[in-house]
Amino acid sequence: MDVSPGQLRRIGATLLDLAAQVRAARHTDRAGPAEPGWATDTALGIQAGAWDAYLAGLAGRLAAAGDGLVSAAQGYEAADSHATVRLGRRLC
Repeated sequence: MDVSPGQLRRIGATLLDLAAQVRAARHTDRAGPAEPGWATDTALGIQAGAWDAYLAGLAGRLAAAGDGLVSAAQGYEAADSHATVRLGRRLC
């Protein structure tokens, strides 16, 4: 199997950026019309809370996947470096 640590690192960084964007989107204004008697304000608040919880979880999963890919890239690079030192040459 051919693994590209650079590509793993780039995809991991992209996922971390995406997680930050999702977190930032959670802080946008979702206020309703603020009209007394409108049921939409209450419903909007409930739905926004549920959506925020989902986005928080999504951002966490994206960040964890990004961290995992960056960590894997570092592991592959360390293994390649170790093999190069032990064998006295690059494998690939």
